[in-house]
Amino acid sequence: MIQLLCISLCTFLSSYGASDIQNISDYLHNLKGFSGAVAIKQGSQLLFKECYGYANYEFDVPNNNDTRFCIGSITKAFTAIAILKLQELGKLTVHDSISKFIPDFPKGDVITLHHILTHTSGIRNYRSTDVIFSRYYTLKEMVDAFTQWELDFEPGSMYRYGNTGYLLLAYVIEQASGMTFDQFIAEYIFTPANMTCSGSVVDGSIIKQKAHGYFRQHDKLFNAPIAVAPLTLLGCGNLYASIDDMIRYMDVLFTGKIVSSESMQKLIDKHVPMDSSIIRFYGYGWFVDKLNGKPYIECTGALRGFLSRIIRFIEEDITIIILTNVEDQELFFEVTEALSKLILEAITEKTDYHILSYEQYAQKKHAEPYVFSLSKQTQHLYYFGANHSCDPGDEQYPALEKHWNDFLQVTQAKNCVVIIEGSKRRLCKTKGEAITQAGGEGGFMTYVAHKEGIPVICPEPQDELLQQKLLTYFMQDAITYRKFAQAVQQFHRYKKNDVSLEFESFYQRYTLPSLDVMKNIHVTLFKSDLDINDELFFYNITNPVVTDTIINKVCRQASMLRDQYIVASIDQLIQEGKNIFVAYGATHAVMQEPAIKAIWNIQ
Repeated sequence: MIQLLCISLCTFLSSYGASDIQNISDYLHNLKGFSGAVAIKQGSQLLFKECYGYANYEFDVPNNNDTRFCIGSITKAFTAIAILKLQELGKLTVHDSISKFIPDFPKGDVITLHHILTHTSGIRNYRSTDVIFSRYYTLKEMVDAFTQWELDFEPGSMYRYGNTGYLLLAYVIEQASGMTFDQFIAEYIFTPANMTCSGSVVDGSIIKQKAHGYFRQHDKLFNAPIAVAPLTLLGCGNLYASIDDMIRYMDVLFTGKIVSSESMQKLIDKHVPMDSSIIRFYGYGWFVDKLNGKPYIECTGALRGFLSRIIRFIEEDITIIILTNVEDQELFFEVTEALSKLILEAITEKTDYHILSYEQYAQKKHAEPYVFSLSKQTQHLYYFGANHSCDPGDEQYPALEKHWNDFLQVTQAKNCVVIIEGSKRRLCKTKGEAITQAGGEGGFMTYVAHKEGIPVICPEPQDELLQQKLLTYFMQDAITYRKFAQAVQQFHRYKKNDVSLEFESFYQRYTLPSLDVMKNIHVTLFKSDLDINDELFFYNITNPVVTDTIINKVCRQASMLRDQYIVASIDQLIQEGKNIFVAYGATHAVMQEPAIKAIWNIQ
């Protein structure tokens, strides 16, 4: 179905024919269960806009252009604009310390508004168990409660996404402007953008034409519960808007009508790098990224019963807006993936990183290990696609050693770098120990590279950042279970060489919820008891080639994101003239090969 949508949309973008518009409409109407609104614009031209499903399923009230959808964390982009507007009005600067507005805040003289805007303040993210959820606190009472919390880390030392900081920014806006947060947003954003169907949910009052939120489980709709006290969302998740209002908002955002072009640039500047490949960044309320070399910005929202996403391809001036009132992460992923492929096909003649799709991979027969090499003049790249065996007697290790020796011979071990999958391995005393105790081919390569004085790197996206991106599409439980399933798989690999290994002790290596929690998540996802010893089950559900379960789909999306990061890092090393030896899983080798060869041939 995704391919059908991509073909229809790409044709539509090139010809804008009525039949193409109908193709898109038919696809989304026939997509069982989608409820919400979708809009696509290029410049001033509205290419596509339609609404689907019901705002209220109990009374069969259809969604329409004026239906109000909760937009969750997209609120943060509005809060960031409000701060920049106050800076233009001379009421504050982003370099002001939080102590200017909250005098007794811990380390308030060190924490700046810039730190809070970029999630680098160290302020702890609030949890549903915190006292602020025990009753309806006022904003001032919540701020006072936050002053009693210790910081999670030193301000400016790292990035960690959260809501508490943006709630504090709402308080700062009120202090600096002398208006309530809602009044300020209405006067300085909603009014100039002519957003007549937008507002704030903070007190549980009735909102005309607001969609009701639902979630889907086992193909059945349920009413979504209220997850938090409404005022705790102020500044970080309290706004709602219609599809027409979101179109109007994006129409004027870059025109100087709300804030100046200088302020808008600050909003989407690459303030905080979010992965080791230096591809994804956080600005002020917006994520800044690239899709196959094409720069784009995005903000996403998830609130119980609602999901939302805005993507804007900057150079092409193409905007996609998706709002839904059914919390179905799997379906939302399918639609957003399809629309992203639309942009990729429509604006890219040839992708920078042409990684195979899993549909293409499934048709490609390959052996394990999967090996290829590239050479030109004095630069060389050798890729060994491994089978992740931790058995020193596995036949892949003589092949890996031969591939490595061939690499050393042509490069003379000069200007070299080794890339391995996962995290860095500890250095072992022997090859056998490196394979059995330090993670198979990764441990082996660490051992042999160290002997030659060659650095080993692991260009993986930071786990927290990968999870943040996965949260755009999937429930937290599914994302957590993916990591758990991978831990179980790793346990079985190690147990083949150490039969005395117990899972409970092995599991302590991972920063995951307790086994009791994981058992409950397993029952929720699979309606069966957890069996750690069912190795085949864990192999099957983490196989990204198929999409039999939600965990397969999480693994597929995570793998695709990782491949993009890895190839981008290889691209950078190629540009630097390095000789590169890569030891990754065979699946990654097959899928990355076309992209790497394309990069190699361009140089």
